[in-house]
Amino acid sequence: DWELWLSNSTFLTGPVDYFELNYTPIPNSIKVYINRFETDQWTYTEETNTVQFARVPPEGALVEVAYIKSTETE
Repeated sequence: DWELWLSNSTFLTGPVDYFELNYTPIPNSIKVYINRFETDQWTYTEETNTVQFARVPPEGALVEVAYIKSTETE
């Protein structure tokens, strides 16, 4: 179901080591892209609903996080 796939993206204007998600994802569906290249240098923190980067993406980088929205009720 395509409507469950979501994506958050931003162009970084300064150093950022995490990215807050708009919705709760299914954790194993998360994909992270820096300047359109997939990376595995991140971790997901459920308590804060954020993706934490192992390395800070460069200023001006396009950061995209795609995931399937969880349908579980909190």
